[in-house]
Amino acid sequence: MVSRARGTAAFRQTFTGFWYSLIMTIAQSDILYDNSYLHDNISSWVAVMASSPSRPLRHTATVAALTVESALCEVGKNIAEANSKTIRQSEGEKKKGRSMNKGRIAELEKIIKANSEKEQKLKELLDTWFDAVFVHRYRDVDHHVRFECMQSLGEWIMTYPDHFFDGTFLRYFGWTLPDLNAQVRHEVLRSLIRLYSDNDKLHGLRAFTERFRSRMVEMATQDSDVWVRVTAIELMDILRAAGFLEPSDIDSVG
Repeated sequence: MVSRARGTAAFRQTFTGFWYSLIMTIAQSDILYDNSYLHDNISSWVAVMASSPSRPLRHTATVAALTVESALCEVGKNIAEANSKTIRQSEGEKKKGRSMNKGRIAELEKIIKANSEKEQKLKELLDTWFDAVFVHRYRDVDHHVRFECMQSLGEWIMTYPDHFFDGTFLRYFGWTLPDLNAQVRHEVLRSLIRLYSDNDKLHGLRAFTERFRSRMVEMATQDSDVWVRVTAIELMDILRAAGFLEPSDIDSVG
């Protein structure tokens, strides 16, 4: 059993590593942005496999799609960071007044424009994969597939918040809080703890909290799984410290 588990883990690492490396490679060579035919072929093929009636095949294809999305998030993060640095350089050059290098500024502006175009294209690709696979598989009949989806969504938001830290994506956490499987519910709570622990994200979570607070309180007080209930209580403590809980909520959890 141990050797079988190790073999499965090794295969998964190799499999996801292949997809991750593929996306990073074609992004670095600009094929990702210039050759839509290649990307469209990959996404359409994987999306079809992710809708297969065969659970093993559907799960494997979903993992591939989620890995591609994770790689795209990393690419987006790198582009955003590089563009921020270039913008600061351009602004610094402009502040030099008469001694500024206009040629240097023009070069930097060209880079900024190119990076912005890449980032816009990248966000379109992210939405394509999200709509083609995640939207359908986060409510899959197989709880392992649902778990993979929710775990990945948490990673995407933390890696590339410029795109994913939005109510449009956060709501999937709320919709999955009542999941029938305890492992899935627990993963959603773990992702939420990571988000609420980031002070920079608290303001953006206010609307989400108002919409799903009652369900989170219910999980902390009544969930059938002790593991889930303890994690929900940990989340409630963070919400209490942030001032997101009503006095009645605090009394219930207390």
